[in-house]
Amino acid sequence: VGNTLFNFRLRGQDLAVPRVAHLDAGLVRDRGSLVVAHGVPVKLKMFDPEAGEVKDVVVNMVVEDLVITWQPDKKKNLQVSINNMETILFDLMKLGLRIKHVSYDHWNSASAMESLARRGVKATQHTINTDDYKLLRNLIYAGGVMLLNHSLQRKELEQLQFKNGKRVDHPPEEDGGSKDVA
Repeated sequence: VGNTLFNFRLRGQDLAVPRVAHLDAGLVRDRGSLVVAHGVPVKLKMFDPEAGEVKDVVVNMVVEDLVITWQPDKKKNLQVSINNMETILFDLMKLGLRIKHVSYDHWNSASAMESLARRGVKATQHTINTDDYKLLRNLIYAGGVMLLNHSLQRKELEQLQFKNGKRVDHPPEEDGGSKDVA
């Protein structure tokens, strides 16, 4: 329902690698998005602000495998289908994609979390906070994130900003701001 756009980096031999997913279920105004990723241990040079020096740190490089977005269309009265989002996630799992943990934004996630729990998949609610933003920013700068070439996601990540020094948000929608895929 509405427009669905996706980009992926999955090959048959990679299906057994444990992965995590995040679902952000929009409806009428915001896009819905599903992002799937896995970790690969790498050594990075990262600045330790407490020690005041650059240190070698072993972290899991975040490798983004899949990005799917659902775009509502107000003019055509099309909204994001939360059922479709869940169906695609479950179909990926049936195809052998080993998703071990799914996080959801708080909005409209209870039913899907119940379904995942019945399938033995850990599901949690999580809203991105300033610590998440700082960690992601530092990992990106250090080369610890491998994103797919998804133009909307890149734009949203570049436009994220601190609001009142307390939360991460996007510019106003009237200025083209969104954070549904970031």
